[in-house]
Order: sequence, then C-alpha cells, then structure tokens
Amino acid sequence: MHNGTAEKFVWAEGLSYEKNINVAFLYGPVAVGRIRLEVCGLNAYRVFCGGKFVGYGPARAAHGYVRRDVFDLSDCLGAYIAVEVTGYNVNSYCCADVPPAFSAAVCDGDGGLIADTDDFKCFLLGDRVQRVQRYSFQRPFAECYRAERCRTSLYNGDAAGFKPLATAILTNPPRVLERNAPYPDYARAPLNNVYECGSVKIDDAAEPWRDRSLMNVDNAGTKGFLYGELDVRLSDEAGKFVYKKCGDYSSDLAAGRYVVFDAGRTRTGFLELGLDVKSDCSLYVIFDEIDWKEKPSGPDSNGAANICFYRNDCCNVIKYELKRGGYRLMNFEPFSARFLKLAVLSGEARVKSAAFIDLQNGSGGGFKFECGDIRLNAIAAAAAETWAQNAVDIPMDCPSRERAGWLCDAMFSSRAERLLTGANVIERNFLENYALCPPLKELPAGMVPMCYPADAADGVFIPNWAMWYVLQLADYYRRAGERSIIDLSRSKVYGLIDYFDRFLCAEGLLSDLDGWIFIEWSKANDFTNGVNFPTNMLYGAMLKAAGELYGDNALIKRGEKITELVRALSFNGEFFEDNAVRLDDRLVRAGNTSETCQYYAFYFDIASPESFPGLFAKLFDGGFGGGRDEKTFCPSVYKSNAFIGDYMRLDLLCRYGRHAQTIKECADTLYNMAVRTGTLWEHNYVFASLNHGFASYALNLITRATAGFVRYESKDSKIVMTEPQLKIDLHAVLPVGPDRVVFDFNGPRRTITFPKGFKIEYV
Repeated sequence: MHNGTAEKFVWAEGLSYEKNINVAFLYGPVAVGRIRLEVCGLNAYRVFCGGKFVGYGPARAAHGYVRRDVFDLSDCLGAYIAVEVTGYNVNSYCCADVPPAFSAAVCDGDGGLIADTDDFKCFLLGDRVQRVQRYSFQRPFAECYRAERCRTSLYNGDAAGFKPLATAILTNPPRVLERNAPYPDYARAPLNNVYECGSVKIDDAAEPWRDRSLMNVDNAGTKGFLYGELDVRLSDEAGKFVYKKCGDYSSDLAAGRYVVFDAGRTRTGFLELGLDVKSDCSLYVIFDEIDWKEKPSGPDSNGAANICFYRNDCCNVIKYELKRGGYRLMNFEPFSARFLKLAVLSGEARVKSAAFIDLQNGSGGGFKFECGDIRLNAIAAAAAETWAQNAVDIPMDCPSRERAGWLCDAMFSSRAERLLTGANVIERNFLENYALCPPLKELPAGMVPMCYPADAADGVFIPNWAMWYVLQLADYYRRAGERSIIDLSRSKVYGLIDYFDRFLCAEGLLSDLDGWIFIEWSKANDFTNGVNFPTNMLYGAMLKAAGELYGDNALIKRGEKITELVRALSFNGEFFEDNAVRLDDRLVRAGNTSETCQYYAFYFDIASPESFPGLFAKLFDGGFGGGRDEKTFCPSVYKSNAFIGDYMRLDLLCRYGRHAQTIKECADTLYNMAVRTGTLWEHNYVFASLNHGFASYALNLITRATAGFVRYESKDSKIVMTEPQLKIDLHAVLPVGPDRVVFDFNGPRRTITFPKGFKIEYV
C-alpha cells in the first residue's frame, strides 16, 4: 500500500525456529503528528504508540499468507512505536504453524513513506518466560513474566534491560493479503466489582491437574516444551493453592491474600493491571467464565468461590514475578473470563487499577432487538455477545480454549453475522483461507482440515465437517451472492467428492469412513461403524449442494439417490436408526437410535411432516427436546445435545412455523446461560466452553419466530420473510447491507418498514 513499496520481511537472526520467542520492534521518535502504520506480523503481535495500546493482530490467513493491518494514528509527534511479535513455532488449532515474520511501514498523512522495516530496531522480550507449558492442547503457550522494570519504558523509547537483536531478511516471505475484516472493538471495562477476598496458602499434598498439553508433548504430534524442560509449571503451582474466604478487600495485597473481581459477564480480551509493587512479589492471575458451584470448594474454604483454572481444559493462569516498582501490565494473548482472581504468594503489591480490554467484533451496532419477553431479550443480548467475541477475524468455535475456525460451527455463526451486520465479511475471510489452504501432509489427498488455519499434526480430521464445508459454500452463495469465493473453492469441493468415492459400498452409501466421524456431542457419536445414516444424510445434501454450485446435474442426481437409499434403509417403522452393519453380505440395521438422527432426517429432507407424520408428531408433540428425561421417556432413543441436535430441532420448529414452541424451547434451554455468563454455551450443562460461536444462531431463530425475518440475500436485494404466528410486542432493527428493516409491533399495530428497492418474498 505504501506507494507501491514491496514489503520486506525480517526476523531476529538465528531465531526463526525457536519456540515461544518474543521480540519487540521499536521505531521513533516519530517526526510528524499524524501517521499511518502498516504492519504484518506472524504469529501474533500487538502495537503500542506513545505507550498506549493500539491493537492486536493479525487477522488470520492460510499457510504462506499474512494479512496486513493499517492503523491511522494521531498525536504521534515525538512518540515511539513498539510492535511486539511472538513466534510460536508449534502446531495449534488457532493459527498456522509457520515461522515468525515482521514487516512495517510508517507513512505520513499524504501516504509518503517515512520509515520501513529496516528502520525498526529489534529487542528480545526476555521478561516473558520462554519455556512454559502450552495454554491448552489447541492453543500455544501460557504466559509467565519475570520483570525487573515495566515495559512502558520500552514503549517510550527506553530499551535499557532489553537485549538488542540483529535481524535477517526472510528469503521465503509470506504473501500479503488485505485484512478485509473490521478492526476489533477495544473497549475498556474497569473491574470495580469485588466478588470476594480472602487468604491463600499452598497444600503440597494436593494432586496437581496435568492434561495432555502438559504431559503428552512429543514435538511430533504435539509441539512444545517437554515437562522436564519447563522453567515454570503454572498448573502444578496453581493446582496446590487452597483458598479461604475471609476479611474485607484491601487494594494492598500482602503475601497469602487474594481478591476476585467479577466482570459482570463473560468477556474476551486482555487484563490490564496497574500495580505498585512494594516488595518483590509473586502474583498469579487465575480466571474462568464461572464460579463453579457444581464443584464446591473444600470444607475449610468458608464458601470461597471456585474459580477453577482447568475447568475448560486450559491453563487459565498468568504468573508475574515482579521486582519492586510501578507497573502497568497487560497480558499478550486474549482469554475469556467473568471472574478474575489475583493471588499474591510472596511480597506485597497495591492494585491501583484493574480493567478488562475487550477484543471483539464491533460491527454489529446497527442491530437492535427488544421485545416484551425479558427472557428473549437476555438470550438475544447473549447471542450477540457470543457472536462478537467469536468473530474478530474468522468465525470461531470459542474465544478461550481453542479460538479455532471450525467447519459446521462456522455456517451457523455466519448466519448470525449476516443478521447482525447485514454482510458476511468475517465468513468470507474464513472461506478464502480454506480456498488458499495448501495440501497438508497430515491429511489424506482431497480432505480439508476440520478447522483452519491450523495444523493437525496428529492427522485427525472430521469427514463430516468437510461435507458441512460444501453446505456452507452453498449457504454463503445464497446469502452473499458473491461468486469469486465459490470459483476459488471449486478444486477443494471436487477433491472432496473424489475422496469420498473410495468409501462407497455396494449399495452406494458411504461405509466405514476414515477419520473422526462426528455427529454431535452425544451417544449418536458411538454408532458410526458400518454405514452411518446421519453421515449419509449429510453426504447426499453435500452432493446436491455441490451440483447446484457448479451446475453439475450428475452430482445432483447422485445426491438424490443417496437420499432415497437412506430413506429406504434406515427407517424401522417407528424411528430412523443410526447405522447398519454388513451381515451375510447384507446391510442390516444395528438397532441403535438417537434423537439426533431423527433431526438429521428432517433437516436434510429425508423426511417431512407429510411423508412421516407419525414420527413428526412424536418428535415435536410428544415430549422430545432439551427438557426430556431420557430415563423415563423413550429411553431407547438417546438424547441430543446442544450441538448440533438441539439447534437442528429449533431450526426445524422455525421451518415448520411452530414459532411459539421455538420461543418456549429457546427460553427453557438458553435463558439460564444468558443469566449466568451473558453468553451461550457449547453444551446444555456446565462443561467446556461457555461462550460458543455456533450458539449465536439462536438470534436468527428468535428474530424469525417473533418478527418473521428469515434472511437477507444480496443477489437481487431480496428479503425473505415468513408470517410470525407469535403475537408479541417488539422493536427490532435488522441491517440489510447498508440499509435496514425496522419492526414495530405494539398490540394489534404491526409495522414493518422495508428499505426502498428491495424485493420482499414470503415463504
């Protein structure tokens, strides 16, 4: 961008393949007051100007690519620019395992080049401990700091105490893409609500939590530092802490004291602390999305909150070893938390300030929804929050344990993006990354990764998710009407079709697929041997979607044949069964039945209310759904979980016009989540992520059931509507591209204001 100057990429000389290497690139003082900073950084970076935090990046890209960020900065005269960049050099689910890289340009207000990469000096950030454990199996490293002085001095040009490093030009630099995604919202939320305080001590007899990301590092399947190589073992240390609720809060935290702050709801971003360290101290920050009452604290805790750092299979611990002095701290990588515990094990520190810096998508501000049901308002707000925290650059599954761009999840959260923003910018980045993904040596030819950008060094992939990928492309094209990403993805789609052909049995169905055959988080996942019928239902839909995308009638006919075969073979007269096995050269149903299989059947048009009225009535009028007690009602039909069976059910209720039932079941399932964390969860109970991107699709269901808004299609500027059966007062504003639809329902007065020039279609 900078007047056509080609990007020059560098890294610290000799350190391109070091794990968890942290460096800073410093430039200044800036000679003009207003500048534009263009920066590319891998694997992750953050920018400070004049000591102030500017941004975190990059927006993620495929292997071999990097996305450029551009920051327009004012009041820079005399200031220094510091870009901290971390090279992880480990496989993960949240970014590509590629060597670190840095490129930058500083331009004046007219676009004239002031400085480029060569003008930035490089320093080792040795105050961040390098040899630490992974944060989780799915993400790179946890954070530990040993500091003798505050980094603010470096941000302001004083690099004393930070080792200078020579840089080398990269001979195989990444190709540069534009960011495309909107820049995050970095709202600052002060932590003023003291939830509790008390004493903390060490119990050496306590069994520490040790998971696979700590103990199974082998630098082949899972890269990192071996247990014996670690300079600090955060989970071992924090796992021995015992807390007792007592006393009143004081900002002076002496050794053996802790305080818990409540952020009010789950937030995602960074913790900013202002500290006056009175004597050399050891401070731990321990955090989670809930006070885990389901696992109460010990008998001597006096009711202490259970802020469990490992509940989500993460090392939710940041450690600071600080010399005496003043500090302004801000951790490097984003995390999710509602409750944040500060525990001082030695020394003393005064907490002068504490705040959460949000990292979330801020482009959904035009959306509004308020109705006469407080439960729906809470769920809608939680769904919007869930989407925003999971849509910074690509649609993510969760912003905590993984930060991964998963297939299947992404299709549902991308529909929420459309509803909240009137566009699909984040989804397009995601699909572009998949289209640009090179063949990965860990995967069989033709297969796409289950989440991306990522590296599954253990070779795990989900064939079902590859099928959802094709469905998402079709869904994206229907919504966005944009052809270029479809054409760019053609080879991926046909590669998948060729891949699946090798698993067709004599009857023409997929049988005994390789990989992790994933239906959902329920018993349905146990019935995948032989011919799995939900997988084949999905496969038939995939073939038809591919045929429609690329005008391939042969694929459409193949998909229709799969649908017919599944319909004939899987129904036992009462329910669709989950799988069939081969006996005496015949496919025989295995006798396994899940609730989710039934929803797959209706979702993918294997069944309809007209063709299977008895089954439809059982499912939607006879006691099934999230509130079912499977021990007493239909125990032979295994219950669904939130992802994906329960959401399929809600979608089907909407599809068939059962709007009141949709709202009731949404409220029964989701209201407790919205109240407890302000976000929506991965499961129907307290387990794993309590902030899961796909769950934001609840917002689409609610607006369809209450307002009758189905979707906005860019092609032909079409708004698809249905007549809502639910009579409820509401005010809603829904973006449609740069325009909006406004709903005002007040008793018998029901007004819908459509923008001019749009085609309105009722279904």
